[in-house]
Amino acid sequence: MIYTVTCNPALDCAVRLDSLTPGVINFTRDSTLTPGGKGVNVSRVLTALGEPTTALGFVAGSNGCLLESALQGMGLATDFVHLERGQTRINVKLYGDTETQLNAPGAPVLPAAMDTLLERLGGLSADAVCLCGSPAPGMGTDAYARMLAAVDCPCTVVDTTGAALLASLGERPWLIKPNREELAALAGRDLPTLAEVTAAAESLMDKGAQNVLVSLGGEGALWCGGDGVRLYQPAPAGRVIGTVGAGDSTVAGFVAGWLRYGDARRALRLGVACGSATAFAEGLADAEGIAAVLDRLPEIVEM
Repeated sequence: MIYTVTCNPALDCAVRLDSLTPGVINFTRDSTLTPGGKGVNVSRVLTALGEPTTALGFVAGSNGCLLESALQGMGLATDFVHLERGQTRINVKLYGDTETQLNAPGAPVLPAAMDTLLERLGGLSADAVCLCGSPAPGMGTDAYARMLAAVDCPCTVVDTTGAALLASLGERPWLIKPNREELAALAGRDLPTLAEVTAAAESLMDKGAQNVLVSLGGEGALWCGGDGVRLYQPAPAGRVIGTVGAGDSTVAGFVAGWLRYGDARRALRLGVACGSATAFAEGLADAEGIAAVLDRLPEIVEM
């Protein structure tokens, strides 16, 4: 079983329109409301891959009940902690001339709710645990370190940013998954080449990460293994429809591939196939889209 934790999930309202003009009424072509958040997205793509998964985290109010019931309707198991105050956030994704995202802050997590989540994490019998997204209000930058300390699982994945990511490294997560921009922010400099991306990833390994997977958007992904292996998987060509959830899909594919094969090359290929398939789709990738992309991936490059 693969467990995901989404600290600050959302209902994602995707709005598609031909163009967006500020200050006037704009008419949309269509809109959808779907459960979102990084760990939720990972669980949804894992389900498309046929992997058993359970989504954990925090939900609040009627929005949270709607999110949880929607996931259950998709065939996902859930075990969210229900917060006593606030509402699960609604994030707006605008697709017009450009892609624009409006993300809300989310409901506050009080200490008792955090203790409940830590207790549930401590009782898991898991093949992998993926801790994803920004901490919710009230959680603090040490939240990921505390969750890692509570989990008894050799395959722990952290996909967060900034201070929360740095604070988690002392617990030696098995894998962290920054994207290029997040890695550059931590390094304090631009990373225009694969060599510079590799060096920045290795600096996080020096701080405690056992392995690093860097998503590179339309360029694919880079794997830096604790065994010294460095692999670059280029992405295939295709028409990008939306990038929301592509990095999360990469996490899902990589973790599924690793658990199936125990091989970084095959896991990396499945990860990039899932991320690319999501970028080429309206919404998250499905099994058919992933298989189609996997068949036409470029060869892996050993760095």
